[in-house]
Amino acid sequence: MPTAPNSSSSSSRTASAAAALIEQRWVYRTLAMQRFNLTAEDMESIPIRARVPNPHDPDMEAITYSERAVEEKCWALGKALGVVQEVDEDLPRLAKRRGRYILRTAACNAFNLEAWQLDRIKPFREELNPHNASGGKMRFYNVCDVKMLAGIYGATYPPSVETFDDEEYEAYFYGYDHADNYGYSDNDNDDDDNSDDAEESEDYYDSDDE
Repeated sequence: MPTAPNSSSSSSRTASAAAALIEQRWVYRTLAMQRFNLTAEDMESIPIRARVPNPHDPDMEAITYSERAVEEKCWALGKALGVVQEVDEDLPRLAKRRGRYILRTAACNAFNLEAWQLDRIKPFREELNPHNASGGKMRFYNVCDVKMLAGIYGATYPPSVETFDDEEYEAYFYGYDHADNYGYSDNDNDDDDNSDDAEESEDYYDSDDE
């Protein structure tokens, strides 16, 4: 007699598959420097993934890097700036979940941070975008970590962000309309996050080098 599928096992396999795909992402050297605001000296300490024919000039080569390796360099730079984050014991590449959290796009908007500045801290969770698995990742950050980063960079943000209650926070980030592609959550059950939280795709992966 057939048995019902184990939903927890299925969810675990899906999460593992998503993590594997994220680990496989790569980026050209030029785009990595532009996207993550890295210098040529910064790139020297990142392992090269592969040297491939330049799509614009077959007689020249293009250098590619693992996107994860580039991100780890960014996190090291953030740590050097003074950012202190608790590390997830099971997944050291991620931060430990601490209290309220916020999706990447909302964090940039609410705390007046550039995307490359936010790349200096670790998210506590990342997922493939359910609307575009080959595009950008959804990254979730601890609000306390984002505030620390904003303080280091001298970024200003509305004082009300400090004192919002749950309802005001939802109004600020969602406008009570979850059709927006970013948002805030104070729900401790991460499994309840849905596709309405999907971040817009960032199409800098696997693009032509300049």
